[in-house]
Amino acid sequence: MMDIRHLRYFVSIVDNDFNLSRASQNLYVSQPALSMMITEFENRENIQIFKRASGKIIGLTFAGKIIIVMQKK
Repeated sequence: MMDIRHLRYFVSIVDNDFNLSRASQNLYVSQPALSMMITEFENRENIQIFKRASGKIIGLTFAGKIIIVMQKK
């Protein structure tokens, strides 16, 4: 289950155009900590919320898009 911290981190990554360095600066956490939290969440929930290419986040999966739509309601 996504808690408020996960949701905040997730939205920050999306709002910062999938730039983890910028998102981590805005959240006042390290970039590795942000990456680890996203990976742990995806592994624990057995769901992928970000599309990746060559290890970089490049967009949202269908599940990620649903989370964003639900968050904005």
